[in-house]
Amino acid sequence: MEMGVTGCRFVLGSTKMLAVALGKTEADELRTGLSRLSARIKGMVGLFFTSLSREEVEAAFKGFSHEDFARPGSKATHAFSLQPGLRKLGLTTRLNKGVVELLKDHVVCQAGQVLDPHQASILRVFDIKMATFRLQLLACWHTAKAAAS
Repeated sequence: MEMGVTGCRFVLGSTKMLAVALGKTEADELRTGLSRLSARIKGMVGLFFTSLSREEVEAAFKGFSHEDFARPGSKATHAFSLQPGLRKLGLTTRLNKGVVELLKDHVVCQAGQVLDPHQASILRVFDIKMATFRLQLLACWHTAKAAAS
């Protein structure tokens, strides 16, 4: 990921592990105020460590987006149909002179449809990216203030 900022660390991982590392309660927090930040670690979140100001981080995040593969539960941005393709994906196929052929067109998804894991894996196999990865600042903790906001 390139956002144009240097000297920063972005950490993704198990939300439970990240919360425990910061401290879930005031008694076990790593630094004062981190347990309040720890309480916000839910869903698809990560930690971003930097010496930049909040305004600089918000500006960097606002201008950043990255095309990504859709995950199960995402909405399809456009329709995608398979013509001859892959046999192992549970599609009706036949072997013709050593070539796997799809017997009929197969609609993988329609625009606006919520994708299931099977649809998401087919789109990934065909390198179809329907999601956009963006960053949003939900909370911050500053050493000098020793508080999460």
